[in-house]
Amino acid sequence: MIKNDNIKNISMNSLSLFNEGQIAESVASVANNLIDKISAATGWVFSPKGLKFAQEEANKKLIDEISERTDICVFERSKLISMLVEFSKKKENIITILADSFDHLKNDANPQNISDDWIIDFIDKASKISDVGMQKLWSNLIADEANRPNSFSKKLLHVLFVMSYEDAENFLNLTRFCFYDSTEDHHLHPIIFLKKHPKSYQKSRITHQILNEMENLGLIECDYTVGFIFDNSKDLYYQNKKIRIEGKKIDAGNVRLSSLGQMLAKLSDKQNHTAILDFTIDNWSRLGCNVQVMRRDKLCQIKYKSKSP
Repeated sequence: MIKNDNIKNISMNSLSLFNEGQIAESVASVANNLIDKISAATGWVFSPKGLKFAQEEANKKLIDEISERTDICVFERSKLISMLVEFSKKKENIITILADSFDHLKNDANPQNISDDWIIDFIDKASKISDVGMQKLWSNLIADEANRPNSFSKKLLHVLFVMSYEDAENFLNLTRFCFYDSTEDHHLHPIIFLKKHPKSYQKSRITHQILNEMENLGLIECDYTVGFIFDNSKDLYYQNKKIRIEGKKIDAGNVRLSSLGQMLAKLSDKQNHTAILDFTIDNWSRLGCNVQVMRRDKLCQIKYKSKSP
């Protein structure tokens, strides 16, 4: 009988075969270091250049041989073949994810500093991701972890694994409403006044149901009774603008990101929208806050007409 370990060690493709085009020379060594790290941590073997076709032929030959074995019962033969087919699919998923990750690696990335346990958990879960959209997210994750080791927890790996593509799209939409905090490194605040303007936010696909689903995933916290506040004054960034809000109690909306949400937001390609900024500032102004916006080198008091986000 063929053991699981033997199947696991069927060779995978090399760096040059992951990326059939060319990766930047400046990150080629980093990409190689990432592959070496994965190999050392998981035991997944990466073959030399040129063996991709040979490997496929070897897998096919092995399946044919198992099919013809008369000393193994039909059930065992079927089980072994299924295991080979399943591993082949996992292999292709990992190849796709790693190939896309190379474009996001930085010259000074240190993949060798990623925890072995994290790598093992990543490969186990990522190998089962076949949705193209979700594979892009996992590619960003492994690249960002290589760029900044120990930035993403294993809890986030679990959350991503159970998330659907629709969940990911909803979270990406949420990040459009996020403002950067000038006093905390890359800390994000989603400013959403859902209790006061449910219909306005519904047009932007922000509803109680969607937020509850994100809260159940552990990505956000919601409070529709009192809400969240900033004290006295706050400096935030949105797009290329700095927004200064002053008031006794500054309404910060009904939603805030959890620590896992903050991590996931780092992976998101946030697409801020001027209408969201206008709507948010208008709400702060109506609540009696003094709102100023820094445009380039000029600080000016602004007034916005009320708009839907």
